[in-house]
Amino acid sequence: MLNPKMKIIVVLRDPVQRALSRFLEQKRNERFPLHKEVKNHTFATFVDQEVDEMDACVERASAFKNQLSNSAVPVGWGGGMSLGQWMEAQCFARRNIIGWSAYDVFLENYLAHFPPGQVLVLYTNELAENPLSAIRKTESFLGAPEFNYDPNRLSMVFNSRACYHWKCAKKANEIKAVDDSEPVTNRTAPFLQAVSRLTTFFKPRMQRMFKWADEGRIADVPPAWRSTYA
Repeated sequence: MLNPKMKIIVVLRDPVQRALSRFLEQKRNERFPLHKEVKNHTFATFVDQEVDEMDACVERASAFKNQLSNSAVPVGWGGGMSLGQWMEAQCFARRNIIGWSAYDVFLENYLAHFPPGQVLVLYTNELAENPLSAIRKTESFLGAPEFNYDPNRLSMVFNSRACYHWKCAKKANEIKAVDDSEPVTNRTAPFLQAVSRLTTFFKPRMQRMFKWADEGRIADVPPAWRSTYA
């Protein structure tokens, strides 16, 4: 209502990777806002707790809405969203670490209020593999002139685990790999089961995004996503 010509840029990461990254970030930093929620958890125990609670929340909301439909035209708050859909959206919105990876819930609200030409969806896969391509798309979307970027800067990794600040950057080969000896990242059976459960949990939500991509509502998703969440 206030800015109908607004342009929206959304940058998305693989939903399971995003949830794991957020979990580790909060667990490792005592001063971060969600540290107390995760400090006594492994990723596996946290996933079990959160998914159980979100499943129960969505089940309660289902009494007030139609079942999730891949063919549904996106609706948003004030744009056709029912009480049940709003309730379901809250199930995810209030779960910062895992719930925010349910991208369709939030993206649908944008698509209900802004035409596709005003919403640019980018993926971290492209930012990592071809940053200049992603930047050129952004410049074109905003109507900004193309800038002559320093190739060395384009190849740097900003806000990484090894340099967690936007004012510093490192080369990819300078970033320390995650230590698999740490319990929260050890590729044990419980960890892999948690990843599998999250993949299944996000699958129907990701498939809605695949349909929107096929319809031209958003940019095509990375091929790896279609394989993982098929």
